[in-house]
Amino acid sequence: MNALFSSYTFHAVSLFFLASGIFASGLLSFVRRKRFGGAGFYLVLFLWAVSHWCLAGALEGAAKTEALKLFWRQVATPAAVSCPVFFFLFAVRYALAGEFPTRNWIPVLLALPGITVTLAFTHGRFHGLWTDVLLKPETGQLFFEPGPWFWVQAAYSSLMLLAGAFFIVKRALRVSRPTLPQFFVLVAGALAPLSVNAFSFLLGTCGQFPDWMPLAFLFSAGTLTVGITRFGILDLVPVARSLLVETMPDGVLVVDPRGGIADLNPAMAAILGRDREEVYGMKIDEAFRDWWGMCGFFQGEEDCLAEVERDLPGGGKAAYEVQVSTLRDRRAKGKPALMGKLFVFRDASLRREVEERLREAAVIDTLTGLMNMRAAYGLLEEMVKGKRSDGTIFSLALLDLDHFKKINDTLGHRAGDEVLEKFASLVLRSSTPGQVSARYGGDEFLIVFSDYCKREAEILLLGLLEEVRLSIWADPERRIPMGFSAGVVDTEEFAAPSEMTVEKLLERADERLYQAKAAGRSRVCADSSIGSRSKL
Repeated sequence: MNALFSSYTFHAVSLFFLASGIFASGLLSFVRRKRFGGAGFYLVLFLWAVSHWCLAGALEGAAKTEALKLFWRQVATPAAVSCPVFFFLFAVRYALAGEFPTRNWIPVLLALPGITVTLAFTHGRFHGLWTDVLLKPETGQLFFEPGPWFWVQAAYSSLMLLAGAFFIVKRALRVSRPTLPQFFVLVAGALAPLSVNAFSFLLGTCGQFPDWMPLAFLFSAGTLTVGITRFGILDLVPVARSLLVETMPDGVLVVDPRGGIADLNPAMAAILGRDREEVYGMKIDEAFRDWWGMCGFFQGEEDCLAEVERDLPGGGKAAYEVQVSTLRDRRAKGKPALMGKLFVFRDASLRREVEERLREAAVIDTLTGLMNMRAAYGLLEEMVKGKRSDGTIFSLALLDLDHFKKINDTLGHRAGDEVLEKFASLVLRSSTPGQVSARYGGDEFLIVFSDYCKREAEILLLGLLEEVRLSIWADPERRIPMGFSAGVVDTEEFAAPSEMTVEKLLERADERLYQAKAAGRSRVCADSSIGSRSKL
């Protein structure tokens, strides 16, 4: 043991590197315990490389012999060449808030550093990384004469640093105005390694001991860790981005806890009538000053679904259905901390027009309180015309109550009427905005879902089926199971809108209804002979 310690002499610089490596190891342990997703995975790898590099650098500086110093430089090489790559991966994953680069890209990005590591450990045979290694008596440290591959690796590392800094700074410029601490944390973390790398090249000390690059990376990792834990830079945008699809027709808006707009999709920018870059960081009261009924959504922490209106520049009003979801940090101790709010805006103009026509018709089935089939047929004709003119989608479902004849035969028609009333009441309670429900005849019902495709309608019907089986019973002894079979069709099944008619919609839905009944009842058939069945 004494012989081992006699091989090292720790001076101020090596002790500083040792302390930095221990500190980096502590940060690594802390971030791993927090289990941050997304970019947090690459931050863990980044911190591992930094701690490895600092500790190996400390031992290289303290080693007394040339062979021992060379050994620790070789041990430090895997961390030194992977640090810029992990920094780049963190930056891209955070800035893009998506799945690129996938983990399949990591071996590609590490291929060139892998060659560098191989050349470092085979220095005695190949001299591509260092042409010569000399011990300088005046400093007691090794001097590494750069070989051709050293400059290839240096250029590659610089490119990774430059690209990573670009992505982080670009993302920092989109931080809302009141959150300046986030901005400075991101910029400091991005520019520190790039700046030290540039000075190393200018001073000609690149790759020589003491190499200050691991300390620059440690500063970067430390500031980013503070940003994650103190300012939540990994939380708000990725959580919302998982729900945000750039091409979706509905407007999506993310608002931070301070009331600044953190993100939005192109459809939302079009609704606001502004460029996306102009809206980033804008206060919500400024962005929505022409809207009615919006102020209440930005107060409180409750999720809700409601309608709002905005004044159009040319006069008139536009109506939107707004779904408000509160984003919370579930990892926080005690009450989950508020991270922001997610808003989804859907044009409600067509639905309002349909509802107005429904009110004008005012033809209701007296037993169930639902629209009767005559009124529903007229409404369907108008919706088919709307599909042909503006491409608005909708889906249609025909439902048939299972075992209804048995109820009438064994319990009487009054019991059957009560079942119909209960079912209609449940349909109304579970209605989505714009849903049209009608009694098709006897124990058959028709439901039209505005702005929903058949897959979305199938999910809603399966939920309704589970509620029926849980809450409706024809007899007190519960001997007759309740449920329904359903066939679903939507307007997207027709190659051309001109081919679609109300009769063809009802015909296809009726065919699928009987497919569902033939397959055993209590299921929804959207396009197969089997259909989806309730889990109950």
